[in-house]
Amino acid sequence: MPMSVGDVTVHNGWTLHSADGAEFVEEGEDRYAFSVTFVDGNAEVRADALLENNQQTKGDMEDVWSYRPWVTQVEPRTSFRHALVPIVWPVERND
Repeated sequence: MPMSVGDVTVHNGWTLHSADGAEFVEEGEDRYAFSVTFVDGNAEVRADALLENNQQTKGDMEDVWSYRPWVTQVEPRTSFRHALVPIVWPVERND
């Protein structure tokens, strides 16, 4: 699927995908991507999300950087709210 700079794809995070070399990236330079993950607002955190040494306990380490700053600050197996995990739908009105 041909894409241009600024184009977007939407797919399941576990979908195997790749990209051809980008013409605007020089040989040996990093190519950056931006990822957004949506999670159910009633999702709970597993009790074993992180070990005491802040390492992920199950699966790969690909996403641990994104939740390490807040996951130990919420009670496992409960509905939670945290400033680093915004609820975007449904919109909660504070007025």
